[in-house]
This record gives sequence, structure tokens and C-alpha cells, in this order.
Amino acid sequence: MTAQDQQGVEGRAEDGREVGAEVREVGADVREAGPASSPPPVSSPPPSFGGVLVGGFSVLARYGRQLYGLSLRATAVATVVGGIVLAAGLLAAWPVFVEVQEFDDANRAYEDPVVGYDSTTYPKIATIGEVVLPLLLILAVFVIAMLHAGHAVAASRAADRRALAPGELWRLARPRLRPVFGAQLILALVALGPAFCGFMLSASVDTNAVPGVDPHMDSLSTMAPLTMLLGVVVPLLLAGTGAFLGVRLSAAPAAAALEELSAVAALRRSWSVVRGSWFRAAGVAVLTAAVAVAGCFLLAYVAGPLRTLMPHRINGNEFAPNLIEILIPPTLALLITPLVTMPVVCSTLAQFYRHLVSRRGQG
Repeated sequence: MTAQDQQGVEGRAEDGREVGAEVREVGADVREAGPASSPPPVSSPPPSFGGVLVGGFSVLARYGRQLYGLSLRATAVATVVGGIVLAAGLLAAWPVFVEVQEFDDANRAYEDPVVGYDSTTYPKIATIGEVVLPLLLILAVFVIAMLHAGHAVAASRAADRRALAPGELWRLARPRLRPVFGAQLILALVALGPAFCGFMLSASVDTNAVPGVDPHMDSLSTMAPLTMLLGVVVPLLLAGTGAFLGVRLSAAPAAAALEELSAVAALRRSWSVVRGSWFRAAGVAVLTAAVAVAGCFLLAYVAGPLRTLMPHRINGNEFAPNLIEILIPPTLALLITPLVTMPVVCSTLAQFYRHLVSRRGQG
């Protein structure tokens, strides 16, 4: 090989090395930039209404052990705190029970009619009930908030296809409990407050407690116009207002849990996402409420025979065991409800909130 040929070979080799270096540089640039022709991600369409129910049951099936463990925790809280409240109420009412029993025993001795609670003792029992009942309602709201927070965490994990380790559900739900409780409490006051005010107004008219208003409400055809207005029309308007506001704010607990919002922000978020879907939200609210209430009544009916276990008298008093006998079925039903119907209700509401948010995002 001549010197000239050798120089030509070396030149071609040098050119090949330069081309290879350029190809490697271009490849590095392509890897850094990523595929230029990849299409943008396409968001999935919002699930159908039937898919909401299916999604709720699928979450229960996937995280059933963790969710029912949370329900047991909620039942334990309701049992301990509710038992303390009821016991304190019964102890406070015991002097009234004794007073009523002594009065009835004296009537029997003189062969007079047995009166029971009269105008003196009934207000005392009513006052105790006015303290105990709100405390129990606040406890019920707290228990429901526990379940909402836990099921929201489970729904979020199911959407991301992530597992839940034992004990992780409560650890993740606990920080969300305060805003969910606040949203649930405000929702209950806004939804039930107007209806309660309407009921009290109608009852006041019926008992002649409103001056200048005819108390006769036996027939709509013979009712005075002012009686009709204050005893029927205004209470119905108040109840309708509570129903409308309750539906618009019904997604607030789920919003507080799923999006980790404050109670007030969750109420605003619910007002926004339910806009345009009021009847759909009302249907879900009626359906879930019907499941919860029907389950509670059924459990109370099943627990009814347990009343026969209560003795007729306690320390010679028949009014205390009579009240306890009345309280046994509904109390047991309310304690078992978190284990039976509320998991279905809370899972459905969490899925429905995701459904509403998805529809708003697609709209």
C-alpha cells in the first residue's frame, strides 16, 4: 500500500468517527427531549350513575377488612361515649323517677287514678332530655364523620390501585376527621334546622301558643288564612329550604375527606360540584338515607324482644326500667348500624362525589 493510499484510509476512518460522534449526540438529544410524537393523555369519561354503586361495592370488597375494622372502632366509640351520656342522664333523672313513683304509690293507696308524669315532673324529664339528646346527636355526627373519612381514604386508594396496610386506614383518616366532622355538623344544622323551626312553629300554632292565631288546624277547608300561613305554608317552605340546602351541601363531608379541605371550603366545593346535578344528588341522598333509616328500623325491630329482659322494677321504681326498656331497641340499632348499613352508604357517597367532580371536569 502506498503512502497516498494509507492517508486516504486514515481520512475515511476519521470521517467515520466524526459521523458516529454526531449520531451519538443526536441520540442523546432525542432521549432528553422524549418522544415528540406521543399523543397527549386522554382523560377517561365520567362514570355512569350505576357505576357509582358498583364502585362503592368494589371498594368495600377490596378493603373490607380495613373498613369494617374502622366500623368496629366507630361502634366502640359510640358505645363508650353514648353509654356514659345515657348513664349520666338516667342518674340525673333518678330523683324525678322517685318523685313520680311516690306520687303514684300514694294514689294507689287512696284508690285514686294513677297519673304518671304530670305538669310538675314532665318538664323536669324534658329538660334532661333536651341536654342528653343534642349530645347524642353530636356523637352520631362524629361517628358518621369517622366513617366518611375512612371510606374517602379507601376510595382514593382504590382509584390509585394502591394497597392499604393494617392500621394505615385510620392513620390516614385521622387527620381528616376534624374538617369532615365540621362539614357534617354544619350540613346537619343547615338541612335539619329549618325543618325543625317549621315543626316548632306548626306545633306552637296547634297548641295556641301564638297570640292572635286560631289554633284549630283540623281541616284545611275550615282553617283561617293566618293559621294556614303560619301552621302549614311557612313550615313547608322552611322544610323545602332545608331540603334544597341539604342536597346542595350534601357532598361537603366527602369533599373535606377526599380533597383535604377545611369545613367551610368543603361546603363551598359541594355547592359548586352539585350545581346542575341537584336532582341526581337528591336521588342519591334519598337512597342512602332510606338505606340507613330502613336498616336502623329493621335492627330496632329485631332487638325488640330484648326489652323483656328488663326487670319490672329497679329499687322499687317502675319508671326508670320503663324508660330503659323503651331505649333498648333504638340504642342497639344505632350501635349496630355502623357495621351493617353505613359502610354501603359512606362508600356510595365517596364514589358519588368523585362522579360529580368528574362530570364537572368533563363539562
